[in-house]
Amino acid sequence: MENSLATAEVFDLACCMGKNPNIWFHNVEIAASNIIGRETVQYVSNIYKYYIAYRMIVEQSEKKQKLMKGKSG
Repeated sequence: MENSLATAEVFDLACCMGKNPNIWFHNVEIAASNIIGRETVQYVSNIYKYYIAYRMIVEQSEKKQKLMKGKSG
């Protein structure tokens, strides 16, 4: 199945299921799971979780640096 066709099919199914085709989590991911399989959907979810964890680590590091800079200055 061609990617653009699969994408359109996933969005159409999401709409038919009463889900928002513009939101991945708990919407398009359900339709995608039915069409392309749970493994691919799980992969996307895992990558997003890693991204969120990385972003939180960076934010904490920046806060710590600001605090340390404020104490030394």
